[in-house]
Amino acid sequence: MRASIDARRRRRGDGFTLVELLLALGIIGIIFSTLIYMRLEAMERVTAVIEDRSLRRLAQEKLEENIARCMSNELEELAGEFPDRPGWFWEWREEVNREGEDVLLSFTIVITYPDPNAPDRGGDREEKTYELTAWVLPTDEQREFILEQEQLMLEGGSMGIDGYYGTGM
Repeated sequence: MRASIDARRRRRGDGFTLVELLLALGIIGIIFSTLIYMRLEAMERVTAVIEDRSLRRLAQEKLEENIARCMSNELEELAGEFPDRPGWFWEWREEVNREGEDVLLSFTIVITYPDPNAPDRGGDREEKTYELTAWVLPTDEQREFILEQEQLMLEGGSMGIDGYYGTGM
């Protein structure tokens, strides 16, 4: 009888019990599901960073393009749509900041685009905006023009449709 008990113990020691196998599979399952979740989360973060960089680059390019056109008196549009991005719009804002004889031009581009994380409700998506501003010192000629226009305004005249600078200068 003693020999049969020892033989059974040896046979059990040769492999794993069902409980041990189920426990190992459970641990492996938890580890894999955690790793998959972490990978998906990392991919979402990478996608968000790529979209953010793309948005910043697009805003920077449009801002630089409009500043160049404005400074060379060729700016014609103050708002528009991005042809390669449906539902994306831009708006241009200009402002003159003045302190005494010092003049600083403020140019802002505002981009409105569909929120990629918002649920699509029958074609209507929530929108987000991104705003980028640059400050530019005007040329001497532009500065003089701005000061002259302000003086005309103080005397009761008008600046005309085009304002301080841009297409009317």
